[in-house]
This record gives sequence, structure tokens and C-alpha cells, in this order.
Amino acid sequence: RARDRYNAEFKIGSNMTGAQAEFFRARDGSVWSSAYYSSAYALLPAWNNLFGTQPAVRYEHIGRSDANRVQERRLMTLGVNLLFDEHRSKFQVNYLKDLHTGGIHDELRAQYQVEF
Repeated sequence: RARDRYNAEFKIGSNMTGAQAEFFRARDGSVWSSAYYSSAYALLPAWNNLFGTQPAVRYEHIGRSDANRVQERRLMTLGVNLLFDEHRSKFQVNYLKDLHTGGIHDELRAQYQVEF
């Protein structure tokens, strides 16, 4: 059974301000699938030297099978990151809009990350 993977990634800028994109293509037997995303983000000036604000936007397309378009997902993510202590920790809030189902699977996500 054939299993092939192809991947390409592009990034410009830094972790603070920039853009990135990735494309993935796979074959499992006779089934081909693909996924890609593109995103952009920019660090805004720090508020009172306490934290930086980083708005972000991302578009994703996930096709589980070229033969079955019903299973594909298209997502638009709008988010904001609050960066503390020079990006050593951050709080993220993201709204994921499901463009394929017309809002049935929209999500609101929040997470906190700490570097140690």
C-alpha cells in the first residue's frame, strides 16, 4: 500500500510580526488528500510595557479525500494574542469560523502558554 507525503512551508518575518503558509499533500493507497493554511500576524506596541498585543488571521483548508468533498473543512480564524514578558508566556483567544458548514461548527478557543 503506497504512503507518500509531500510538504512545503514558507515563513517571512519573525515570531512577532510576519506571515507564513504551509501546503501538505498525502497519498494513502488510492486516496489522495491535501491541506494548506496561510496566516499573518503583527505585534502592536506594548501597553504600559506590561504586554504586547498581536492580532492574527488564518485561513485553513483540509481535504481528507480528493474524491469526497463533503468531508473537507475550510476555516477562517480571527484571534488576538497577549504576549507577556517578551513572549515567554501568552494568552490566546481565537474565533474559528467554519466556512464549509455555514457556522454550524464555529468555535471560540482560549489558551494560555508558558515557556519554561
